Amino acid sequence: MKRSWDDAFSATPAEFHRRVALTLSRIEEDNMKRRSKLSMGLIMLAIVLALAGGAALATGNVFGWVAPRYADDELNARFARLNELADAQVQTAVSADGAQVLELTQNYYDGDVLCVAYRLSGLSEADAIDAEFEPDAELRARIKSEGAPVDELTSVYGAEDESVRALLEDLARREFTGDDWACIAVYGAFLSDHTFVTVDGERVDVAYCFDGAKLEGDVLIGYREYRVGEDEYALPASDGAQQITYEMALNRQVWYYYRDASGFYTLSERLAKEPFEFTVRRIEQPAGDAGQADID
Repeated sequence: MKRSWDDAFSATPAEFHRRVALTLSRIEEDNMKRRSKLSMGLIMLAIVLALAGGAALATGNVFGWVAPRYADDELNARFARLNELADAQVQTAVSADGAQVLELTQNYYDGDVLCVAYRLSGLSEADAIDAEFEPDAELRARIKSEGAPVDELTSVYGAEDESVRALLEDLARREFTGDDWACIAVYGAFLSDHTFVTVDGERVDVAYCFDGAKLEGDVLIGYREYRVGEDEYALPASDGAQQITYEMALNRQVWYYYRDASGFYTLSERLAKEPFEFTVRRIEQPAGDAGQADID
């Protein structure tokens, strides 16, 4: 089981809001990608975080910031070395509406390991609430047949937000009879777990084996690591490619909350998936320094 940075501290409402979105993304896409098949040898040790160091994260120096926060000296050294070797030339991609900006702030690729650090800003621009959403009859029926019953408001997406929580509580209190119904729609955006790389001209679906993510205000900062292996979604081996293409995607999602005389239901749907493409160049490790350069 992967552990993310957010597991290491008590989340604020905004952090919890984003963490739930990320979790929902993983649940949805795990059904397609079955990352549980990854070798247990790749399972990440939990990162122990302090809330200090925001300035370092703001500059995109994720690897350097993580390194001294490991309790394990070997992992400390590994991330310090990774920070030293990584390409720190920032690459930037902007969403079609200009509201979100995704930056690849550090990247390391040596043919066997790919590790990227990223910074995504403008997430709150995708957040919206429609308190009087009017689904058609087909969508209402689908919410009831495919959605989940709402038993506890604290367990549903958005409930930690005061505005959403107030609307949900009002919906739960109201009496519905006959054909009466009401619906709320909550919109948000988050990075997809679904990733593609193009190696030696072949575009391949890959799954990361290590990851970490932390919300700083309106900016999501994190890293993902991929490795060559036997798993179906492992990083493919290269014949000496000097660069690869790395794709991340931004999911836009809506969560419906529907109430009628028969019950209270919730259903989420993906509205759009916008890909962002980056070029990652191979890092040639210093001659005579292979032992220290080995980040495994």
